[in-house]
Amino acid sequence: MRKLTNKKVRWIIRQLDRGTPVKEIAAAMRVTPRRIYQLKKQYEETGQIPELKQPGRKPKQIDKEAEQIILQAYKKVQTESSSTGKADRKRLLHSHPSQHHIQSFTQTRSGGGEHEQEKAKEVGSL
Repeated sequence: MRKLTNKKVRWIIRQLDRGTPVKEIAAAMRVTPRRIYQLKKQYEETGQIPELKQPGRKPKQIDKEAEQIILQAYKKVQTESSSTGKADRKRLLHSHPSQHHIQSFTQTRSGGGEHEQEKAKEVGSL
């Protein structure tokens, strides 16, 4: 199975309009015929080419206080002497859900849940 993109969905609809068999389209796109029929039904019901939703979990926002705690802890880890072992630095970096979150905090600076704030305080106290 392959992931479909909006571009591929448009191609599928064009092929259906040309009369290409569903099994042939499914084989070319490496999806099931059922998925082709689903797209076909959506197209017939709405008259518009179906748009796919963005996959994955929505990013959660954190408040400024939690962001500052996390950034301070991250800077502390970055500037620690080489006496701290690599495994210890890695553990400190990943005590928050992911290093990616820490880097993206500078870009998103609003909102946040209790869980993220608690994690941020844990990181800040290390």
